[in-house]
Amino acid sequence: MSELIQDLRSQIDKIDDEILSLLKLRVQIACKIGKIKNQTQKEILDLQREKEILNRLSQKGFLNYDKIQSIYQSIFDLTKELQEED
Repeated sequence: MSELIQDLRSQIDKIDDEILSLLKLRVQIACKIGKIKNQTQKEILDLQREKEILNRLSQKGFLNYDKIQSIYQSIFDLTKELQEED
């Protein structure tokens, strides 16, 4: 039993590593967008875009809108913070 749990935890660790790598890539791309917005004097905050992302992801059928929003709000906050720093 504990060997099975350890194997499953190992799988979770690999998935977490992938999630972190993808999050890093997402942040890098968002920072590029932030630079373009700064150069063109556009607002960093784009609530319409955030809403579009949440709607699109909630339609995938895995998690409802509120759960997706709960997860992604931290991601949105992080990227906005980093975009404003650049």
